[in-house]
Amino acid sequence: MKKYIDKNGNIYVRESYRVGSKTSTRKVCKLGKVSDLMKEHNWSEEQVLQWVDQTVKKMTAEKKEANQADRYIKMSGNAVISPDSPENSQVSLMGGYLFLQSLLSSLGLPKILVKISEKSRSEFNLSDVVCFLVYSQILNPGSKRHAWTKRESFLEKWDFELHDVYRALDLLGANFELIQQELFKSSHELLNGRNTEVLYYDCTNFYFEIEEQDLTEEEIQLLTDMDYIIKPKAGIRRYGVSKEHRPNPLVQMGLFIDSDDIPVRMSIFPGNQSEQISINRETFNEIHRKYKIGSFVYCADGGLGSNNIKKALKSYSFPSSYIVTQSIKKLPEDLQAKCLDLDRTQKWKYKFFDKTLNRMIEKTILFDDIDQSPKNGTVYYREIWRLNNDGEEERLIVTYSPKYAHYLKTLRQDHIRRALKKLKQYGNRKRATDPARLISRTDITKDGEVATLTEYEIDEEKIAQEEKYDGFYSLATQLEGASVDTILAVNKQRYQIEMAFRILKTNLEARPVYVRSPERIKGHFLICFIALLVVKILEKSLDNQYTLDNILDVLRDYRVTQLYDDQGYSPTLHPSYLMDDLVKTYDLPLNKVYLTKDQMEQIIKKSKKKRKLTTFFKKTEN
Repeated sequence: MKKYIDKNGNIYVRESYRVGSKTSTRKVCKLGKVSDLMKEHNWSEEQVLQWVDQTVKKMTAEKKEANQADRYIKMSGNAVISPDSPENSQVSLMGGYLFLQSLLSSLGLPKILVKISEKSRSEFNLSDVVCFLVYSQILNPGSKRHAWTKRESFLEKWDFELHDVYRALDLLGANFELIQQELFKSSHELLNGRNTEVLYYDCTNFYFEIEEQDLTEEEIQLLTDMDYIIKPKAGIRRYGVSKEHRPNPLVQMGLFIDSDDIPVRMSIFPGNQSEQISINRETFNEIHRKYKIGSFVYCADGGLGSNNIKKALKSYSFPSSYIVTQSIKKLPEDLQAKCLDLDRTQKWKYKFFDKTLNRMIEKTILFDDIDQSPKNGTVYYREIWRLNNDGEEERLIVTYSPKYAHYLKTLRQDHIRRALKKLKQYGNRKRATDPARLISRTDITKDGEVATLTEYEIDEEKIAQEEKYDGFYSLATQLEGASVDTILAVNKQRYQIEMAFRILKTNLEARPVYVRSPERIKGHFLICFIALLVVKILEKSLDNQYTLDNILDVLRDYRVTQLYDDQGYSPTLHPSYLMDDLVKTYDLPLNKVYLTKDQMEQIIKKSKKKRKLTTFFKKTEN
């Protein structure tokens, strides 16, 4: 609504309306005459105009509220939903992806993809395809073909073909590193800085439902024209040690996450490659050069804390350190004796809360005086300094927990019980696929004579050897100035990277993988990486008040029914505080009972705008 003053000083309120494709205006009411209002209220002309503006503004707000308050939907008891009357159909569509779209837009992913698309001169909308694949990986995980067949079930309609999906994966694989770098920069801006004081690193692997591994370049060179009609291409799906104990070919993933459990960088490498060579001097140099990360603490398990990795970290551009687990079993015997306190003369430190002083205090105790009951969860520790293989001083932090020792003893008793059961069944192989069926066994004496008896027994010596280490745990570090509590707390958070792998494999169903070429495999896992980044930021934007399972349930269950005759949308959702918080945080009012077509278009438009940090992470008032 707007004010209108004619040449005689009469003040009117007018509004615009549409007739077909044309717009016109009409008078709503008359507010009076300028001169009469000045005389009646003893106002100046400026005060009259100010009152008019306020009145028009109030009338506009009241009409807008009235329009939104009550909506009447035309329903006909005679209308039939059939192929002959498609206009009567009411379709249920997925709408939870709009919250994800808002995050991807704020991360700047569409703009990153537009630049790549322009550079590659692709003939399809790369941004639409990739964003759609991310939504599908989060809300409806499956193969790329499966995602494409379900594209019509989303609120928005995307115009691309199945071959565009695979071409998009090729482009993602070709720009694998670039996209990760750009997303790190944009997430740094969105989150008002990334917490990279500690970087956690670990590896996992993913299986493919195939029987034969890919060939390497060297193997392909040895092939003759008679071996294959069409020579295969080199690949990265190779046999290796599966984390899930599967016999299928694998690819491996190395993942960095920051101190807030948000992914930083990912790498993909062949399934038969050692995890230890997945990280080297060049890896750390790229972290500085391309990700602009300065000093940090590298935290990983013992398998990824080799001397070569420590050397690579030492050559890093900024002073950095490490905290890695150290297997006591692999230490020299004299150092093992110190760690295990075999002579029982060393003092162990521990902390407890003193109610009199109302604070934590530190005490020392001899090992033989420690309460060994299973309920004793106190962690006792010692510090031992040693020279590593490079002659540099390194601090070993050895901990002992009676509760952990009891857990290991209980676990071993179960193993012994199962081992005794195996003794009775040994040699009775029933599975036709058991590789051991192909092995014939002949027992002979030292003199080469055939033995008539074979004896199996529990190895008591090995059990006693393992019992020595029950309850002990050690870390190696060169971190200076940090207390033992701090180092233990940093290492304790290492489980978060295992949780990230669990999310990838379980919630996001990153495996099994259905693509073959190295570029498309990288493209698939880049989609999964982006999906992991989005859900982790989503958790953070909600102040980590809700579990990821709950968030995904709400997003996956949210649907809107498109009412027949294009009358708007009726959302279908379960009332929850989580949904209310999503609506408040992302300012997308998707929890209304009814949404007009115009309102839904505005929501979709808003979800595609890049938003500032404060709009996501400000505290909302109840």
